[in-house]
Amino acid sequence: TAGQCRRLIRQRKREWNVFKKIDPPDIVYENGEKYFEPLAKGSVFTGDPLTFGRVAGRARIIKCFKDSSHLRHGEIMVTHHTDPGWTPLFNVASGVIIEVGGLACHAATVARELGVPAVVLRGATKLIRDGQMVELDADIGTVRIKVNSTKKEEKEKAELKNLTLT
Repeated sequence: TAGQCRRLIRQRKREWNVFKKIDPPDIVYENGEKYFEPLAKGSVFTGDPLTFGRVAGRARIIKCFKDSSHLRHGEIMVTHHTDPGWTPLFNVASGVIIEVGGLACHAATVARELGVPAVVLRGATKLIRDGQMVELDADIGTVRIKVNSTKKEEKEKAELKNLTLT
């Protein structure tokens, strides 16, 4: 009946919201044992290069496509993975960092075709904060987080610019 369908839909939506918050393990062995690889610490991380090129810019964490409107021209898109629906975002981003993928994945293929530097970095959406300034070197696969690269850095740059103009 219609009432049963509505209840089932509500139940599935609740379940979906719970599942979205689960962080899946890196490996699940055949006996059910789960392995979570610890995330690296520091400000320089090494991943796997997918393309070539270097770029510096503000990181924009895009956890799902509906958040893609937050990405501004020249920012570095940081996400779990991409699919064909994300292709237009590669024209906006100056660089791409994904958490899973390889040389034949969607992000790698599109980034190569458009000349956008791209790297795979496991745990990137946890290692990089939204809005941080990062340097992406796709030639060697590194991501460097510019320490204290927030509004404070922008303010200091603006003050320095004002000093040199007078």
